[in-house]
Amino acid sequence: MSSANPAANTESTQKPQFELLENGNVVQNRKGKPMLLAIYTPEDGHLQFESPAIDEKFRTQVQRAVLENTEGELTGNKITSYGMKGRPRDKANPNEPPKPKQDKNLGDKTQKVVDWYWKYRRQEFYVRYGVLLDGRGEPVTANCRRVEKRIETDPNSGLVGQKEYVIEKEDGIIATRATHLTFTRAEVVGGDQEGEGETED
Repeated sequence: MSSANPAANTESTQKPQFELLENGNVVQNRKGKPMLLAIYTPEDGHLQFESPAIDEKFRTQVQRAVLENTEGELTGNKITSYGMKGRPRDKANPNEPPKPKQDKNLGDKTQKVVDWYWKYRRQEFYVRYGVLLDGRGEPVTANCRRVEKRIETDPNSGLVGQKEYVIEKEDGIIATRATHLTFTRAEVVGGDQEGEGETED
């Protein structure tokens, strides 16, 4: 009679929940069936999500599957651009300026970087910052209000303190990530925009 432990064998052969396959597909393994989340192109580092809902829900897991192996070690892969299935891909303009350097604390939320994506990589701007789009592919906008707290030094007394700034915009762009050009649903005056723009599963 065999003494093999089926449970141990199952654990040793179990696939990771999120996985980058050899063909570039990034999948979620659920109940033995892989669900396609995104497609990664190693030649140019482009990552294309299958839907806005997948992007919003699984972006971190997809990025980790591309950048790290199952042991958490860096694979050497790089993500240089983002896209969305069914949307056109941005084309570089030979006369465009190089992308500004990112602030090490702000990352891709650095104001000049956000402005560059908006002007020269509009489709990637939509995906990178999670912009909600209407049926025509245009950003959903609303009356928005944001309160920012900043640490500042009083020029007269030299004392360091916190100061509040209120930012209001009648046609703020609604997105999942807040930048100086985008606002989250929670910042919409009078209620959020859930259900408007693209349909989420």
